[in-house]
Amino acid sequence: HNNSFFKGFPKEFKFKNMYVAIGVVVAVAIVGLIIVLTSGDDDERTDPPEPGPTTTEEQPDPTPTTGTTEDQEPQSGGSVEVVEVGWSNYMGGFDNDELTASYGFIVENTGDETVTDIQVSVSAFDADGTALATDSHTIYMLRPGQKMGIGDEFWGENLPAEVADVQVAVSEPQNWSLSDIPEEGVLEAEGVTTTTGNYDVKTTFTIHSTFDRQISSPYGYAIYRDANGDIIGGSTGYLNFVPANGSTAGEITSWEVIPNIASTEVYIDIGYIG
Repeated sequence: HNNSFFKGFPKEFKFKNMYVAIGVVVAVAIVGLIIVLTSGDDDERTDPPEPGPTTTEEQPDPTPTTGTTEDQEPQSGGSVEVVEVGWSNYMGGFDNDELTASYGFIVENTGDETVTDIQVSVSAFDADGTALATDSHTIYMLRPGQKMGIGDEFWGENLPAEVADVQVAVSEPQNWSLSDIPEEGVLEAEGVTTTTGNYDVKTTFTIHSTFDRQISSPYGYAIYRDANGDIIGGSTGYLNFVPANGSTAGEITSWEVIPNIASTEVYIDIGYIG
């Protein structure tokens, strides 16, 4: 301790006053502690509310679209429904030694408004449910009540097993280019002819347009059916521009020989028009 303050005082006086100082410090500490303990917030306390029940809205499980006939239950992407799906397995490739498949499906706009920019996903599975191949397409326009058929091959795929199921999923229409679509007008194919060669299947037709403007980049889709009327595949191709209220020739070629084609339908989509 530093006792310089008591220097020069008698020894008894030093100890006596030191005890007094210590007592004063202790008394002050006790008073301070009493003040702290008895002080507090004078405001009325408000207990936090008890938590109430949490409600979670149930969301419907997405249902994939499958089927091989027109009798399947329609699956929807908004107002666009898949109404028919079909496929077939065959040997392809340069030496016809690669297992592949062709598919086709038809969708319909069941709403009362024109829709655009619909994304479509195609998935192929074997008998055990193992994924074999996938593909994707964009439908650029569908008028109310209009159908669109899309077909193609899983080109370049040497599949490890035969396709036993094809599932088609359709997105909600995005309508990005809806403002660019004329209020009226459609593209239709007439005079459809399909010929099978040694290495390909070629479909020719005439496109008629009722649009009042040129359609610059239309897409063509061929849907192939067998003698029973079932879809067994399809093919796709880019087409030449179609003049306003005019006609032009079109051609779609599959570079695989798809067997058992008895009839062909052709659908024309306007393509990107923005």
